[in-house]
Amino acid sequence: MPLHTEVQRSQRKKVGRPEGSKNKKLPPSTRADPLYTRPEAAQYLRRSLAWLDRARQMGGGPSHLLVGGTVLYAESKLETFLAECERGQP
Repeated sequence: MPLHTEVQRSQRKKVGRPEGSKNKKLPPSTRADPLYTRPEAAQYLRRSLAWLDRARQMGGGPSHLLVGGTVLYAESKLETFLAECERGQP
C-alpha cells in the first residue's frame, strides 16, 4: 500500500460519538406521554392486534406515529380514542 494512502487515512476526521462517550448512559426519557407499540396498544384497548391494524389502515383507529417504520401510539391518543367511543353518557 502506498505511503500517501496511510497518511491520508491518519489525517481523516473521525466521525461518530464524541470521545469518552462510549460507555455513558443516555438520560432517561423526559417525554410525559408514554409510547406504546402495536401489541401494547392493542392490549391497552383490549382489542386484537388484527383489529388495531385494520382500524389504522381504514382510518378509524387511534392516531399513531410512524418512527423509522415503527408504528407507535401515544397514551394520550389512546385515551382520547376511548373517550370518543364512549356512549350513554349525558
